[in-house]
Amino acid sequence: MDPASSGSTSSPEMSVQPTGSAATSIDEEALRREWEGCGQSHVFAHLTELTPMQRATLFSHLSRFSPSSLLGRWNATRAPPPISTASVCPVEPFEGHVEVLSETPAEQAAEWRSLGMGAIRSSRVACVVLAGGQGTRLGFEHPKGMYRLSIPSQMSLFEMQARRIRRLCSLAKETAPADDVPCDPQIPLYLMTSDATHEETVEFFEKNDFFGLPTGSVQFFKQNTLPAIGLDGKILMASPYELALSPNGNGGIYQALKERGVLSDMRQREVEMVFVTGVDNVLVRIADPVFVGYTLSLKSDCSVKVVAKSDPNERVGVLGLRGGKPSVLEYSEISSEQANERDEQGQLRFRCGNICIHLFSLPFLFEMAQHSRDACLPLHIAQKTVSTVDQPEPTVINAEKMELFIFDSFPFASNLVALEVRREEEFSPLKNATGSCSPVTCCEDLFALHRSYLDKAGAKLFDGEDGSKRVYEIDPLISYAGEGL
Repeated sequence: MDPASSGSTSSPEMSVQPTGSAATSIDEEALRREWEGCGQSHVFAHLTELTPMQRATLFSHLSRFSPSSLLGRWNATRAPPPISTASVCPVEPFEGHVEVLSETPAEQAAEWRSLGMGAIRSSRVACVVLAGGQGTRLGFEHPKGMYRLSIPSQMSLFEMQARRIRRLCSLAKETAPADDVPCDPQIPLYLMTSDATHEETVEFFEKNDFFGLPTGSVQFFKQNTLPAIGLDGKILMASPYELALSPNGNGGIYQALKERGVLSDMRQREVEMVFVTGVDNVLVRIADPVFVGYTLSLKSDCSVKVVAKSDPNERVGVLGLRGGKPSVLEYSEISSEQANERDEQGQLRFRCGNICIHLFSLPFLFEMAQHSRDACLPLHIAQKTVSTVDQPEPTVINAEKMELFIFDSFPFASNLVALEVRREEEFSPLKNATGSCSPVTCCEDLFALHRSYLDKAGAKLFDGEDGSKRVYEIDPLISYAGEGL
C-alpha cells in the first residue's frame, strides 16, 4: 500500500449501507429521486449555480450514502429506549478473566513477556494508532500526534511511539534463544488518519524519515466519514456542493481496515495479533510483549487493558456486562449505588476503567469488518455546532454527529479478557490545554515514571538545592519500560 495514496477516498464510505463510490458511474436522476423522496431536496438548492466540477462533487458525495438508511439509523438511535430496557439489558460487573498485573507472580509475567517477544520476533504483531484527531483543544491546529511536549528531547507523540517500536524490535532480536534462526523483526505500524489529518501526518513522517522505522513497515489509511444531521432531520451541507462530513469515530476502524486493504496487507505479512491504541497516551507501552503473551496464553480473540477507577464517581467508561455480554459501560449507565458497590476484598465491583488499549486477533478483525458493513455496530449521537452553507459560524448547537465506538465490538468476542495495569505506569492521556490530562500533567507523569525506572536501577538522582525535583527523561531507544538501565 503506497503511503501517499492509501487513504484514497475512492472507497465507499462506511456504514449505513453506502450505495456507490466516486469511481463508478453515477445516475444523477436516480439520486435526485432517492434524496428528494427522503425529504432532502435542500441538497439540490444550488444545483443550477454549480460548475461541472462542483456538480460532480455533489453527486459523488450523495452517491456514498443511502439517505433512507442513514436517517433510519439516526432516528432509531435518538429514539428513547423502551421502559423495559433496564430489565432486558441489565448492567453488571465484568465476570470474565481480569488479571491484575501488579499482583501477578514475577515468573508468570516473565513467561508472558517471553511468549510475546516470540510473537514480535517472528513479526506476528502489528500496531494500529488512531491518529484522526487534531490538537484543537490544545490550541494546536495540526494532527495531535505532531504535538511536542515540553520535555528535554522535544519529541512529538508520533516519535515517542515510533522509538518505542524500534526499541522493542531490538529487544526481540537481542533476547532470541541461541538456537533461533537469525531474524530482523518488524512491527508494522498503521496509522488511521482522517480527512483533517491525513496529508499532514504523511508529510510529517516523510520529513522525519519515518523516525527510523523501515519505510515499508509504516502505512497510512483514512477512516470514513458520516454526514451531520440538523436537529430538524435535514442532512447538512458544508457548501452548495458538499455534505457536512465528519469522521465516524474510532469504531470506524473495522470497515476502514477492510476497505483500505489493510487487513489484506496484514494477512499477507502473516500478522496474527493487532495492537490498537490512541495517539495521545504519553505512557502507552505500544505492542507490549507482556500484554501480547497474556492474550496468546489465554487464546483470546479480543483483550483490553484497564486501570482501576480512581474513585467511584470518576467519569470514565468501565468494562462490564450489558445483557450478559462484555461491553464498555458509560458512567451514566451505572447508578450511584452500583458505582459504590464493593466486593469481599473491598475493591469497587465496577472498577475496570477503559483506556483504549486493545489487542485483537486478525480473524476477529475480519469478522468485525463484516459486522460493521452489515450495520451491526450501534451508532452514537453527539450534539455539536457544525459550520454549514446556511450557518457558517453557528453560535448554538445545530447538528447531531454520528459515531461508532471501537469497544462496541466487545459483545462479538468469543473470549474477551482484561489486563489491569497501573495508571501511573501506562496511562496519561493528552486531552486538554490546562488542568487534568494536559501537557503539564503528561510531562509530570512521564518524568515520574522515568525517575521510578532510574530508582529501580539503583541510580543516584540529584535534585535542586531548593528541594525541587530535577527532570529526567529516558530515550525510548535506550529503554522501553525500564529495562537495561
